[in-house]
Amino acid sequence: MPQVLIISLYSKTLFNDDRYKSLLTTLLSRATVHESLNIADAAAFLSSGWPNIILVTDPVITQRRHTDFSCELVKWVHSGGTAIFMGRFACDVEWPDLNSLLQLLHKDSVKPWAMIAYSKEHVKIHRNITGMRTQSLPETALVRAMFLKNVQSEDMLYYHKASDRRLCSAAYAQIGLGWLGFIGNMEPDDTVQKTVIAMCRLDHNKYSDAEFPCKPKKGSRQEKPRHESMEL
Repeated sequence: MPQVLIISLYSKTLFNDDRYKSLLTTLLSRATVHESLNIADAAAFLSSGWPNIILVTDPVITQRRHTDFSCELVKWVHSGGTAIFMGRFACDVEWPDLNSLLQLLHKDSVKPWAMIAYSKEHVKIHRNITGMRTQSLPETALVRAMFLKNVQSEDMLYYHKASDRRLCSAAYAQIGLGWLGFIGNMEPDDTVQKTVIAMCRLDHNKYSDAEFPCKPKKGSRQEKPRHESMEL
């Protein structure tokens, strides 16, 4: 079964937020889930090799005092993990901090993803995005979101065309051997929650080991996750 690590460093558990009830119900039915509320716990799980997927729900990891952790997260993604920035991350992250992290993640790119604007726009889906299924997602949406620039067309999930270029409110791209998801929406509506599930590749009940290449290291800890059987 896939293993999902939720990182909530504001120390406010996602499991107490009714807005994410649908998302958490689906995650708990299709994956083993643990939520870290402090950096030490998150670092321990990251180094153990336990998770296949990491959901980063706020921007605390982008702060300078957590540079060591963010560097380890970058290595983990490049080695085969899937990291998704969601929730309060886009709402609260500082532009320079985000751009620095994106530069680390896209270290081999001439033009790494970068934050360009907060805006309310109608966006359209790109059905042929690389690496994920889009059948469960709506064709268009009205979003209040943080938009990114320098996203390749094959990595755009939802975009808005501004003059001669496309700005991206949700993106998903291969990074090394792993995957990076970004959801810029400020409000956790149904589309956002379905997008998280699709980026986790949990949008159906059948999954193969090939979809989750990041495996625990031999001898890593396998303690029972905190929310494995929590009812919502």
